[in-house]
Amino acid sequence: MTRRLIAMMCAVLTILPAAGAAIIQEVAVESRGVIIQNREFVLACLCVKAGDEIDQRKISRDIKTLLATGRFTFVDTELRKREDGAYTLVYIVEVKPRLEKAVIVHGNDAYSEKKIRGWLELEVGDPVDDAILSRRARKVVDEYHQRFYPDVEITWKLEIDETTGFTTVHLNVKEGEKASVRKAQFAGNTYVEPSGWERFKAGLKNRRALSDTSVPPEDLEEAVSPHLWHIFSFFTHRGVYNEDDLNSDREAIRTLYLNRGYLDVKVGEPVVQPYKPGKLMSTFPITEGRQYRVGTIRMKGAQVFPETNLWAVVRLKTNDLAAMDLIHMNAAALRDYYQSRGYMRASVKPLLQPQSEGAVVDVEFDIAESSLVNIRYIDIRGNTRTKDKVIRRELLVYPGELYDQPRVKRGERILQNLGFFQSATSYPRETLDPAKDDVVYEVEEGKTGNFMVGAGYSSVDDVIGFVELSQGNFDLFNWPYFTGDGQKLRLRTQFGTQTEDYRISFVEPWFLDRKLSLGVDLYDTDLRNLSSYYNQQTLGGAVTLGKPLKGFFQRVNLRYSLEQIDIYGVATNAVQRIQDDAGSHDVSAAKLTFVHDTRDNVFVPTRGSKISVGGRLSGGPLGFETDMYGFEADSSTYVPLWFDHVFNVRAQAEVVSEYGNDSDVHIFDRLYLGGARSLRGFKYRYVSPYEQEQPIGGKTAAMGNLEYSIPITKKIVRFATFYDIGNVWLDAYDFDLSNYCSDIGIGVRFDVPGFPIRLDYAWPLEIAGDDISRTSARFNFWIGYGF
Repeated sequence: MTRRLIAMMCAVLTILPAAGAAIIQEVAVESRGVIIQNREFVLACLCVKAGDEIDQRKISRDIKTLLATGRFTFVDTELRKREDGAYTLVYIVEVKPRLEKAVIVHGNDAYSEKKIRGWLELEVGDPVDDAILSRRARKVVDEYHQRFYPDVEITWKLEIDETTGFTTVHLNVKEGEKASVRKAQFAGNTYVEPSGWERFKAGLKNRRALSDTSVPPEDLEEAVSPHLWHIFSFFTHRGVYNEDDLNSDREAIRTLYLNRGYLDVKVGEPVVQPYKPGKLMSTFPITEGRQYRVGTIRMKGAQVFPETNLWAVVRLKTNDLAAMDLIHMNAAALRDYYQSRGYMRASVKPLLQPQSEGAVVDVEFDIAESSLVNIRYIDIRGNTRTKDKVIRRELLVYPGELYDQPRVKRGERILQNLGFFQSATSYPRETLDPAKDDVVYEVEEGKTGNFMVGAGYSSVDDVIGFVELSQGNFDLFNWPYFTGDGQKLRLRTQFGTQTEDYRISFVEPWFLDRKLSLGVDLYDTDLRNLSSYYNQQTLGGAVTLGKPLKGFFQRVNLRYSLEQIDIYGVATNAVQRIQDDAGSHDVSAAKLTFVHDTRDNVFVPTRGSKISVGGRLSGGPLGFETDMYGFEADSSTYVPLWFDHVFNVRAQAEVVSEYGNDSDVHIFDRLYLGGARSLRGFKYRYVSPYEQEQPIGGKTAAMGNLEYSIPITKKIVRFATFYDIGNVWLDAYDFDLSNYCSDIGIGVRFDVPGFPIRLDYAWPLEIAGDDISRTSARFNFWIGYGF
């Protein structure tokens, strides 16, 4: 670019003496270096012609046009006065030579000449010069870096034939040794390992309780781990030696220290050196400085609201660690207080002032209040498939209201959690009225349809296969695309050695444009060889209405189902209870469930709880021939511990009973435990009362699970250990807690989005009754998320 500007300036300076009405008598072309083979091409690109007056702007435009063709390295002009007093305008060009034959590569060993030529992207006949080769060589260097060659060097030589305009390119590659960044160490870290009791107390409170002893090395390692080599690096390219990544690591380390009160911390330039052949280690020099605590806390600038109201949202206390994330979190809480009340442009800046003695820093929150702002209009952008109304109905703010920034941001999270969008962001847009702003929600459509085919091993069916088609943003009336209305459709078939399941599910989350969900299910399930004595086929459908609630229970669901259940293939030696239920049964049932859910993630929670209580009724006022009622309660609590470990406690109880014309609960409504979703040390449906050594199910069941999980790779693989306890009793409301089964085991969770897998191996501990078929350890395989 600099040479182009110089050329244009030279052209202008050359022409200046000829200003006025001077006429160009002739336009000529000369070349430097490589002889130009096609002068007509140059002349065809020019807008200046013989007979024109001298026009500096036209000449400058011609120079730009010639350079833009890519055929010339340099373009200049010269105005020459002839003997007859007229002028000749000469365009002086330096032609780029063309590649005569494929680039010749020297010194390569790890990769072929053909591969390197592909990275260069230079074909025979292409124009080539030092500038082009410099750009293309950088791409070759990048490709080598991605393949863990940090020291690669590329040089080249051009052999130009100035007569023909062709050149031969010799590319010299010095690959160096293959190496990846595999370790990191931290010089200057003064962390002291706390005792087990201190760790336990910190886990019960919060992780910051251990912050008095610097930053744990494992936290530092986790901060830099995204840039360290691991087993999948040939896909992810983690471990590539890269200056930008190292600088990013330095900032991540510094942030960790700032968030533990080390306000003077300095992280120096890392030193990267080999510690084994092909393996590099980066050493980060750290000067921690002093660990500060909070001294005096003040506010200034608060006039609209009493300071007593503002202090109520501040959680920072004198003598707390001066952790930057905690300080900024309190500043954000003050800002949100204003912005949730219409003071959209309010800002809060924390000012830190170290005291003259000791490692103490005073904190002052500087508040700029601004004025009230209302919402004029809500603009939705980027939704190429999803209808506007599907987005607007989920938002928590409306035009005409005061601008409530926290509610705007919560709406952003709601949109993200719909599963329709890759991203959802919001921002204010100022209008001509300073008292009104627009709210802009910008979304990026994501993949909402899935087609999955798979096969595997199940602890229930041995060999299983499945085919599933789902659309999470379905539109029943949008032919031919059927997307955009926020409905959910799922078609699934699963087949195994003992199970066949065909299912269609449809959910309209805003039925009749109200916050009322409508679900429709159609299913045909065939369970073969149950307890080795009979088969059961269920053909039916269900309609579910759901509505959000205010209070402890956040949602209520009412489900009505109509099923035909066929008990067939009953073994001749089956007990009389099973034989009496052989044949077809029509079941009309309703189930009412109340749900409380505070989990941080629906699929892989790490904190919070889910509690559901409900009751169901078959027959009676609902008609048909099966009269049964039941109650159930289920609770799961997740407690986050140290280092992202999670402790899960689950308890479940259920009772069923006959009434009306039925003298007993039918075999298909009785309760069983055992298998991958309950007591994992026991065979599927084999925790049950027995009659003549045959499991017949019971009317009362209770179960508890304790599970401790540890992340192995972040967000993908977890290791778990667990303890299960429970039993099923023959009679309704007969909770005989002294008579129970229990097991202990270990497992692995693969939290792959859309295809999660759970593997468990469990050993029975206590066995209720005397059935010896339940005494051996069991392996369980499950496709799906936890309880």
